[in-house]
Amino acid sequence: MSHDVADLLGVLDLAPAGEDRFCGGSAALALPQLFGGQLLAQAVVAAGRTVRPDRSTVSLHASFLRPGRSGVPLDLAVERVRDGRLLSTREVRIRQGGAEVCRVVTTAAVDGEGPGHAPPLPDVRPAAELPDLAAASAPHGGLGPVWAGFDAVEVRLPALPPGGVPPEPPGPGVVGVGGGTSTAWMRAAGPLPDDPLLHRAVLAYLSDLLLISAAVQPHGYHLGHERAFDEQWSAVSLDHAMWWHTRPRGDEWLLFELASPASVGGRALVTAQVWAQDGTPVAGVAQQALVLPRIPSPA
Repeated sequence: MSHDVADLLGVLDLAPAGEDRFCGGSAALALPQLFGGQLLAQAVVAAGRTVRPDRSTVSLHASFLRPGRSGVPLDLAVERVRDGRLLSTREVRIRQGGAEVCRVVTTAAVDGEGPGHAPPLPDVRPAAELPDLAAASAPHGGLGPVWAGFDAVEVRLPALPPGGVPPEPPGPGVVGVGGGTSTAWMRAAGPLPDDPLLHRAVLAYLSDLLLISAAVQPHGYHLGHERAFDEQWSAVSLDHAMWWHTRPRGDEWLLFELASPASVGGRALVTAQVWAQDGTPVAGVAQQALVLPRIPSPA
C-alpha cells in the first residue's frame, strides 16, 4: 500500500467516541477549507457502521454548512432515523469545535429484484492510454497549489483541446450553453482492503474532485485547466447528492462523465455518471456549487 493511500485510509478510520459517535481527523491538503469529499467519505463510514451487514449504502444527500479547518478533530454523530424491512436511513452531523460543518443523510438497502437499465459506457480511450492530470495540465499552466496533497488518487484525462483558456471570466451578461460533457478516469492510487463500505466511501471521496472544475466548461474551460480555474474563479460546494447503483471498487479505474446543465446566479449544477471499466453502471452524482468570478487583489 502506498503511503498516500495509507494516509487516506487513516482519515477514514474513524475512532469510536460513544454510542453512534465517532471522531475523525483530516487530510493535509492545501485547500482553504476541508475537502468536501473527505467529509462525504467519513459520513459514509460513520453511517455504514450503524446498519446491519446485509445492507449497503445506496444514497447520500449532503449539505455543506460552513468551512472546516485542517488539523482540528471532527465529531461525527449518527442518528438512526429509521430501520425498515428493506431500507435504513441515517443522519450524520459532522461538527468541528462545536460548530456543524456538514450534515449528511444516507440510505442503506438490501438488494432486491426489479427492472434494470443503464446508459451505455461512453466511447473513450482506456485509462492506460491517457495522461495523468498533472501531465494533461502541464501545457496549460499546471495544476496549481490547490491540488497539493491529493496524491492518494489517480486521475487521467483525454488530451485537452489546443489553444488557451479565456483570459478572464465572462461578464454577467454572457450566457453559455450548458449540457456538454467531459470525461475522466479516477481511482485510488493503490490497492484498498476488501471492505465494501470502504470502497463506497472512497468513491464518495472521488466524486467531489472534479465537479466544480466542470461547472465552467460551458464558458470555454476544460478539465485540466486547473490553474486558470483557480486564478479566475472562486468556488465552493453547497450540497452534494450521490446514488450507488452497484458495488464499486475504489482501487480500479472508474469513468466519470461530467456535465453542467445550468448555472444561474452563480449557483452551478454539475452532474456525473460513473461506470466501471467493463461498462457496469456504478453511481450517479449531482452537486450545486457557488461559482463566482474571482475579484482581483488591489495593486
